[in-house]
Amino acid sequence: MSDLAELLQKDSLPELIVAAERVAMNVIQGSHGRRRVGMGESFWQFRSYLPSDPVRSIDWRQSAKRDNTYIRQTEWEAAQTVILWHDASGSMDYSSDPAKFPTKKRYAMFLLLSLAGALLRGGENVLVPGHRPLQGYPSLPHVAELLMQQGRPLSDLGKLPRDAHGVFVTDGLIDPEEMAQDVQQLALQRIDGHFVHILDPAEKSLPFSGHAVFTGLEEGEAPQKIQDVRTIRAAYQEQLEQHSKALKNIVKAAGWFFHETGTEDDAAAAVLPIYEMLMFSKR
Repeated sequence: MSDLAELLQKDSLPELIVAAERVAMNVIQGSHGRRRVGMGESFWQFRSYLPSDPVRSIDWRQSAKRDNTYIRQTEWEAAQTVILWHDASGSMDYSSDPAKFPTKKRYAMFLLLSLAGALLRGGENVLVPGHRPLQGYPSLPHVAELLMQQGRPLSDLGKLPRDAHGVFVTDGLIDPEEMAQDVQQLALQRIDGHFVHILDPAEKSLPFSGHAVFTGLEEGEAPQKIQDVRTIRAAYQEQLEQHSKALKNIVKAAGWFFHETGTEDDAAAAVLPIYEMLMFSKR
């Protein structure tokens, strides 16, 4: 059994938080940092003056030392609020091999908890829908509890702060039109979203052969009997590709970012690009 799969099968929050802290530190160390121009005090860099820059931004002392006019740029230091949500529907309880891979739901929760650890260390605010924003790294255990309890559908996240960022993790196994409505509704609230599409390895490749019975995890789904899985593999993969493409188009149409990951992926590698895009994003 993989260490992560074994850990995520437990309900031990202390162990989970320690593991998420390790991932968070790896993410922070692997990131280039915030580096967003803004109303901060921490020096970032000098750059050449442009006609569009206000005259008050010129650093006259630095300019006097050189043959050009320079402005002094500082880093953005205002905290942003990041909404963290993972899909808690029945299909997210799937794992093709519990000894190797955690369920999609547990893996999604762990990714968000690791991201929260990095964000809280960086001074950002973290919000789990239905609760108030949390600040400061000591809030991480509370974030873990809220993520473990999370069960709201994407269509019912309640009142969210405008101009916030959101990270939404789901397997996307619903009608694309329904997903489009949910994403558009959030975009109308000026939520700058990061859509994370998560799948189990077997859902990507359909590695089974021979006779199989596929049992639905959502309420009301009837079992599907297949005489020989190999005969449908190509059609299945083509349909999955089309579905993923539809989700990506929906997300990009809303001005959001689209990320793909799987329960077999290294957690830090999955979190790092999301974290860096949040740190570099500007409104």
